[in-house]
Amino acid sequence: MNKKQFILFGIILSFIHIIITLFFLIIVSSAGSTKFDNPEYKLPLLIKIISFVINVLMFPAAFLWKFFPSSINVLEWVFFILNSLLWGFIITILIAMTVKATCYLKHLKGKNNFE
Repeated sequence: MNKKQFILFGIILSFIHIIITLFFLIIVSSAGSTKFDNPEYKLPLLIKIISFVINVLMFPAAFLWKFFPSSINVLEWVFFILNSLLWGFIITILIAMTVKATCYLKHLKGKNNFE
């Protein structure tokens, strides 16, 4: 994977991360509005699971956001985008390392040194 492919793949994965995170946030927000209208309403297990997934997807930005004043909305979006870029490029690095290791093992197997 050359540098151009790496950057393009990282941006695509970051965009996918943003879309998935926003989708889950919309689902949880709409379910949460029902609880706002009726405080005795018990949230379904699926919504609780999606809330957990959102916490995972928003890490480390949600953790870092606690140290900044919440009145700066622009900074919140910057954290959100940087978080998705971080996720996208880390996943890209992991994929590139896996592909490189797989190619190396195939090369060794071709030389009959690896069984």
